[in-house]
Amino acid sequence: SGKTVVITGATRGLGKSIAEHFQSLGAGLILTGTDKNTVNTLNRALKDKRRTMYFYLDFLKERSVSRFLSDIKSYKTFVQER
Repeated sequence: SGKTVVITGATRGLGKSIAEHFQSLGAGLILTGTDKNTVNTLNRALKDKRRTMYFYLDFLKERSVSRFLSDIKSYKTFVQER
């Protein structure tokens, strides 16, 4: 509780299970996935957008990593609140 966790690959499988576990502990979540449609769908479905955010991130694409890092900077307050 009171912490923020970054989890990559959180749209399915093990990453999703890990995200659900940390959410049950009360952590703020910054979650990533490589499928843009899934990320967008999950963002729209979020119940508490103040504590959880999904981002598209593909580590094999430099532009994707740069964009993610830029996006995270814009959520500085979100990260610092935890």
